[in-house]
Amino acid sequence: MFPIRRLVALAVLSVLPSVARALPAQEQGKGGGLVVRVLTPKFRTIEEMMTVVQPLLSDEGSILIQTRPRSLTVKDRESVIERIARAVAAADLPPRALGLSVSLLRAGPGHGSEKGRKETPQMAAVGERIKKLFSFESYTVIESVNFLGIEGNGAGFPMGKDFRLDFRLDRSLDNSTARLKDLVLSRLREEGKKPGWKDLLRTSINVPIGQPFVLGVGKDESATGALFLVFVASDAPPGPGIGGVR
Repeated sequence: MFPIRRLVALAVLSVLPSVARALPAQEQGKGGGLVVRVLTPKFRTIEEMMTVVQPLLSDEGSILIQTRPRSLTVKDRESVIERIARAVAAADLPPRALGLSVSLLRAGPGHGSEKGRKETPQMAAVGERIKKLFSFESYTVIESVNFLGIEGNGAGFPMGKDFRLDFRLDRSLDNSTARLKDLVLSRLREEGKKPGWKDLLRTSINVPIGQPFVLGVGKDESATGALFLVFVASDAPPGPGIGGVR
């Protein structure tokens, strides 16, 4: 016959396996049991994937970040996990090749003798809209540049003889926009004998694909007019010419 103390110990040990098996049942959510899935992005950073996953979690969900290998361990209801997996697959894409048309406009009082560069019908419509919105009598296209690039790369080019535009074509989680990060428009200043560049604008913007995006720069030096940047972004298939001005 076993001592009473040993019988109690055996009884506890015999119960432990059934408790371990019952633990998943205690994690039941309203839409079913909680499940775990490891998501390993190929092209996006963990921080970018966090912005996709976190808003989709239920109140019962959680995320564990692992740096090696870089991955997200997501725990939530199965229906939520499936929705998160689809969102991650849609966002985890290679860098896009994008086309970008940029025009620098000067709007102000009427200048009948001033002639700008040849413009597209779309740009003409934008110019007319700027005139109406800001009560300007005329506008001139100082420079227009067409650029082909890949997300993640930087770009910089002159806009006429007195202006320069620099930016980084950043990764965007929304394929309906092109993100221009650290965008700087600067103007050449003649200060004494040594010329220098002065920043007129420093910002980051999201440009809708296929739609003109107008960005007001500020007053021109004449104090009677203003400068505007007009962006038109488009999807561009990879090929020769990507990563430069044309």
